[in-house]
Amino acid sequence: MRSGGIILGALVILVVCSMASATLDAKVYTLCEKNISIDLTPNFRLIPDKSASGSDGVFGHGVTITGIGSKGMATLSIMDIYDETMKSFDTETLSRLLTGGVSLISSYSSDLETGNFTGNWSTVAYNGENVTVNTMDTKGTLFSVYGKKVDMAFWNLEDSRYAYLISTFDKNTTSKIINTLEIN
Repeated sequence: MRSGGIILGALVILVVCSMASATLDAKVYTLCEKNISIDLTPNFRLIPDKSASGSDGVFGHGVTITGIGSKGMATLSIMDIYDETMKSFDTETLSRLLTGGVSLISSYSSDLETGNFTGNWSTVAYNGENVTVNTMDTKGTLFSVYGKKVDMAFWNLEDSRYAYLISTFDKNTTSKIINTLEIN
């Protein structure tokens, strides 16, 4: 009987102690540093933005791609999506939301024909994903300073990490950026 009382006492002490040290859980988002690489000729330069930013469920860091002696430039954004609703969308839906938003906010007027998409073409990312590249006529948009057209592409790099490219380079250079962009 005495050993039963000791065991019961030990259990009571164990229960009281475990209640005092209950584990609390919460979801937090962390960021990690990653490296990107793009296989372009040595006359191209990657210029990272000085700071990264995040809001509304998306954290992003931009890189400008320029080419010495090359006509054009590109802006590449690497985005981590942490909003649960946005994470549930597939790449095509996210692409339509982002590309449509860029077209709308870049227009100087409310005319939906201004800054319209004039076509598209496709290429393949390094991970084998097919990527649709939309071509936009820049007339009457904020992008008109870059020339008559821009190409825009959005694709998945890994998990909930995506790339968004706005390029005024020729089709071959734009395609090579998409084909060879790796993150590690």
